[in-house]
Amino acid sequence: AITTGVIIGGTLCVGIVNPTYAKGLPIVGDIFRFLDNGRTGIYDLYKENAKEINVTKESNGVSITVQDALFDGKTVYLTYVVNTDKDLGDKPKIGVGPTFSIKGYEGGMTGSSQSKKIDEHTYVAQENYTIDEFKESIKCKLKIKEILIFDSNNQESIKGNWQFEFELGATEGIREDVNKSTTEDGFSVTIDYVMNTPMSYIINYTQEVPKAYRTEWDDVSTMLEVKDDLGNSYEGDMNGGRGRTDTGIMSFTMTFGKIDERASKLIITPRIFCSTYKGGVAIDAKGNETQLQLKSDKEDRMLVLPEIVIPINPVS
Repeated sequence: AITTGVIIGGTLCVGIVNPTYAKGLPIVGDIFRFLDNGRTGIYDLYKENAKEINVTKESNGVSITVQDALFDGKTVYLTYVVNTDKDLGDKPKIGVGPTFSIKGYEGGMTGSSQSKKIDEHTYVAQENYTIDEFKESIKCKLKIKEILIFDSNNQESIKGNWQFEFELGATEGIREDVNKSTTEDGFSVTIDYVMNTPMSYIINYTQEVPKAYRTEWDDVSTMLEVKDDLGNSYEGDMNGGRGRTDTGIMSFTMTFGKIDERASKLIITPRIFCSTYKGGVAIDAKGNETQLQLKSDKEDRMLVLPEIVIPINPVS
């Protein structure tokens, strides 16, 4: 059953286009959408709901500007502009190891990043950080000490000291407990709660994997296919998960684009992917490479669980 929704955060932070930045980088006014490049549409409304930070720090010939930041109560989204005369390659890694922290928070955190070269001297990047619990406001610290440069021949880095501090309030949103499950072949997926915000729809869910699959497969993870009762399909980004692989219980969060305001319910179909290591290369936070050895020649498997239908409570 779905319980009464509650408002998370009381103030909607609206980004303002900075004339100086717009003049210096006219081709990228919205880094969120630029990096998504129309691929998913998830970030179409992030810029207008973000808080403008627009703080620049310079070190070792490289200036980094934290342009926009958005906090939805669980995930922090940051965009950067990097300016330098140095060649950073096509997709540099801005920051190595743990660079982002929240004052007073000691729980787990997952993250993702992407970057792109704009011209000879300009790069843009986005980073996402997801925490284990909802918060209405946070004090953030960003410490970037190194930029990794990848090319086809070698790997280089630029050392420096770029530090930022800023506060973020959660965007307005309605969180609802759902607690609806679906099962198939010993698997169970439960939609724990959802969060409807002005720019996104967040789903937190838990998967339980039977022992036979835990011993037979190296990785078992669940992705959600989401449609509404109007026939719209929504792309989602996985924000990472936490749990214990030995028990088979893992919790995940996925973020989707804004739901059509005319829709009254969502149809959620869990897709479980089972795979074994096929070889390749793993790269850790410091850029060190480790060869992954072939463990099994077994073909990957996908299971589709029965759908879960939940009503939509629109953001007021």
